[in-house]
Amino acid sequence: MRYNYMDSLRAILMSLGVVLHTAEIYSVSKDWYISDPNNSIVFDFLYQVIHVFRLPAFFIIAGFFAVFSIQKYGISEFIKLRVTRIGVPLISTGIIFNSITSVFFFYYHKQYMPEFNFIITKLIPATWLNWEWVYHLWFLIFYIIYFIVGSFAYLLIVKLSQKSRSMLNTFINLIFKNGRFLLILPTFYFFFRFLGMLFPDFFYTYIFGLHKLISIFYYGIFFFWGMLLFTKKHLLEEFVNLKIWHLVVFAASLSVIAIGDSESPNIVLKISYWYAYDIVVWFLCNLTFYLFYKFLNKSSKLFLYLSEASYSIYLFHYLITAVLGFVLIDINIPSTVKFFIVIIMSFGLTLMIHHFLILKYSVLSFMFNGKTRKRVKVLKPA
Repeated sequence: MRYNYMDSLRAILMSLGVVLHTAEIYSVSKDWYISDPNNSIVFDFLYQVIHVFRLPAFFIIAGFFAVFSIQKYGISEFIKLRVTRIGVPLISTGIIFNSITSVFFFYYHKQYMPEFNFIITKLIPATWLNWEWVYHLWFLIFYIIYFIVGSFAYLLIVKLSQKSRSMLNTFINLIFKNGRFLLILPTFYFFFRFLGMLFPDFFYTYIFGLHKLISIFYYGIFFFWGMLLFTKKHLLEEFVNLKIWHLVVFAASLSVIAIGDSESPNIVLKISYWYAYDIVVWFLCNLTFYLFYKFLNKSSKLFLYLSEASYSIYLFHYLITAVLGFVLIDINIPSTVKFFIVIIMSFGLTLMIHHFLILKYSVLSFMFNGKTRKRVKVLKPA
C-alpha cells in the first residue's frame, strides 16, 4: 500500500528547509551564519511558524515508515538499508559540501579567504573535531539514533506475551483514542523537562555541535508516535482528521502563549506556557496530516518526482542558499524580493543537480541518496 499523502507531505517538509534557512537570512534576529541588514520581522514570524511543526511532522512520518520497512524487510535488513540511505549521504555531504560551507562562512565572517594550507591543516580539521560540519544534517544523526532504538523497541514489543500486548493495547486506546492524543502527547516532554531540571549538565549539554541532548528526546516522541500510528490504524484515522474541540483547545493554547512567559519564575505559569506550546505543535502536526490526507491523498507524478528529489534539495540547498544570500546583500532591493530570488534559485539549482547528476550517475546516487542502482529512471514531473 502506498501512502500518497505522506509521500507528498514528506517532500514538502524537506523542501521547506530551503524556505526556513532563507527566512533566517532576512530575519531581524540574525541567528543564522548569513544575515542581510535589509530585514523584516515578517521573516522571523515565518521561520517560527515553519520551525514549530516541520521537523516534528517529518519525524512522525519517519517513524511510520520505519515500522512499514521493518515489517517488509525484517529488522537486520531494515537497519542495513537505513544506514546506507541515511549514513552515506550524511558523510558524503558533510565531507564535500559542508566542508566547503565552513570555508565560505569563514570568508564571510573574517572578510578574507584563508590560504589553502590553513584550510587543509586547521580550518577543516577543527570543523570536524568540533562537529560544526553537521550544520543542517543534524536531524539525520537523530534519525539514525531513532531507527536503531526503534528497531529494538519493536523487537521487544513483538516478543511480549499475548496477555502483555493486550494490556498494552488497552492502555494505548485508553489514553489516546477519541482525540485525547492532543492532550496527552504534550505531557510526555514534561517528563524530560523535569529530568532536565534535575540534571541540567547532562540534558542541556550540546551534542553534534548544534543541539542540546534533550532535543533527541523531544523529537524522539514524534518518531515513536509515528511508529505507533502504523501499528494502530484507528489512531492513524484519528490523526488524519480534525475534531472541533481540537480547534477550541488550539485557540486557547495560543491565548496562553500570547500572555504567558516561558521564563516566568512562577512554576504554574511556566508549566502552562510550555504545555500550551506543545499542544500547538501537536495540533499543527495533526492539521498538516489532515490537509494532506484530504487534498493530496492521490497519485501524482509531480509529487512523486518531488518526493524523490526532496532529499537532494535538502542536502545541497544549505551552501547554495548561503552563497545566494551573500551575493544579494549589497543589492538595494526589498528583502521580500531577495527572499523569493534566493528560494527560486536555490530550488532551481538543487533540482538541476538532482535531475542531471544524481539521477544520471549511479555513483552520485549512492553518495548523496544512499541508493545503489545500475540505471536510474528519470521521472519527469507531470
